[in-house]
Amino acid sequence: MKKPPKDRSDSTTPLEKERRACTQAEQAEQRYRDIVEGLDSTMVWEMGAESFQFTFVSRRAELLLGYPLQEWYTDPKFWQDKLHPEDCQRVLGLFENALEEGTDQRCDHRMIAADGRTVWFHTGIRPIREIGGTAMFRGLSVDMTAQREAAEAIKRSQERYHALVNSIEGIVWEAEAETFRFRFVSKQAERLLGYPVDLWLDDPNFWKDHIFPDDLENAISQWEKGVSEKTGVDLEYRMIAADGRTTWIRNLASLLEEGDQPVCLRGLMVDISERVRVERC
Repeated sequence: MKKPPKDRSDSTTPLEKERRACTQAEQAEQRYRDIVEGLDSTMVWEMGAESFQFTFVSRRAELLLGYPLQEWYTDPKFWQDKLHPEDCQRVLGLFENALEEGTDQRCDHRMIAADGRTVWFHTGIRPIREIGGTAMFRGLSVDMTAQREAAEAIKRSQERYHALVNSIEGIVWEAEAETFRFRFVSKQAERLLGYPVDLWLDDPNFWKDHIFPDDLENAISQWEKGVSEKTGVDLEYRMIAADGRTTWIRNLASLLEEGDQPVCLRGLMVDISERVRVERC
């Protein structure tokens, strides 16, 4: 009986297999490093959990903060010293919690760059234990400075806007075009008529319920006409204040549309009681 032919499909020697495996491992490691180093505005790092001394930092760290990479590795207090003083204890406490609980943690914090700039980061950390029990932190820190500055600029702009609106001698408002329900009312509303702003916003019938009865029909008619004809409104009527006073109001508003459909009115109510009194004298 003939012996079956030997399988010659893989004639690779053990040494060649080992070399191939090493080459593949090196290629995989290089791909990983290329990915890590190519992350824009992001630094990848590893440090000892007890010492906080860095064992790996991606090259992007030098571009983001300006310190030579060698300084990250050789200065045992680099992390603590470069954290913003107001954030240091909070961030270090978060790291301690991560180690004790064995859980990932995230936080926003500031670091001081080599040129003195304050740089905002969003940092995620993961505690690990290597073979032998050595505790380490591995993390990713993303530069969030531009987003933070943009958010602060928006916040300042909004604060200036609200300060301006609330300083105007009149009630700045926005209301749904069809229902008359207020979406926004400036703080001057309470000074002018005595009702808290929340009442203006929460009560869908606030405007209609506080117009002087003899003026209600005409006010609603003019409002609806301004919406249907897309001209906005310019009304004069009386409102009943919280203390029972009758206050003459001039109400001017423009119409906001979306897709040729009326959405809301934005306007200004002004107290014209003194003008009316003079005209009638």
